Amino acid sequence: YQRRVHGDLEADVSTDVALSSVAKVVRAFIIQITTGVPFPADILNASKTYFQPIVSAFVEKEGSWFFTGGDDEHGSSPWAAQAQEWMAEPLPDAWTWTVSNQFRLVSDEEKIPPYYRPKHRPEGNVTGSRAISSSTVSQLRFIELTVTETKAGLDGWAIIKEEKLNILTALPDDGSVYVSAIEIATKLFSRQKAYNITGYPSPASLDDGDRCKPINQKAYDWALQAVSPEARQRFLSKGFPLEMVADEKPNPPAGPWWIWTYLGYNKAATSLQIKSYYAFYSLDADPYGAGNHYCKLLSPARALEYILVDGLRKQ
Repeated sequence: YQRRVHGDLEADVSTDVALSSVAKVVRAFIIQITTGVPFPADILNASKTYFQPIVSAFVEKEGSWFFTGGDDEHGSSPWAAQAQEWMAEPLPDAWTWTVSNQFRLVSDEEKIPPYYRPKHRPEGNVTGSRAISSSTVSQLRFIELTVTETKAGLDGWAIIKEEKLNILTALPDDGSVYVSAIEIATKLFSRQKAYNITGYPSPASLDDGDRCKPINQKAYDWALQAVSPEARQRFLSKGFPLEMVADEKPNPPAGPWWIWTYLGYNKAATSLQIKSYYAFYSLDADPYGAGNHYCKLLSPARALEYILVDGLRKQ
């Protein structure tokens, strides 16, 4: 018996084939635990082919709190670390980068109860001949708040709703929502600063154009290549594609509006459009933010999850 509802995934095989495949795996599992006969290699290899990209996306790229044990103040996103080099490129000469990242709430004001978070900013230094060390700051976002709800960053009790401890109870665990983060909100230093610390002329115009959009395109491209050939072909033939659109400055262009304006997922006629919101402060701006270029980044895990599941749902 088959019943299709809005949002279902279109089956690639018949019900009989699906039930037979599941029965084969269950039978092999029972035989293994009752007799010790090894699990069939073909089943293990098929599982590895499917699940390895998922592990890579959530652990090695996003740094998911739920796959790594990290949280809003512990752990890091390797993707947000690498994003710093992409923000700065191309430099006039070849440089070697050592990149790192740390998870922090991106709203960090020492005097806001109840959490009193110290400020954290991206850092970049020349550490040797043609060598740069960088550190970025990121927060994984799983629910959405508004500037009004957080009183423009002054209501700490609202802000901590985005901590992992609350996320664990705020999100339903029934498959109805994404497992991946809505965004990786990331504090990067600007391309202008990268040129400045490496001794090149550094006008503010170096940060003109879309600096976040190409990084988000990399996340989508990575996910498309990471999935199995079968999954990729299924999405390309049946899925609703993602499209990166121009970066946008929040209005007004102030910190709280960047923090609580989330990565855009806007359905157009032929694509789901991904829009990053950014905040750029030139080197001669207020020292509070000077030399920074913040981005709302698309998580490779969100792109992969979309390719495997949500991008295939009946529209």
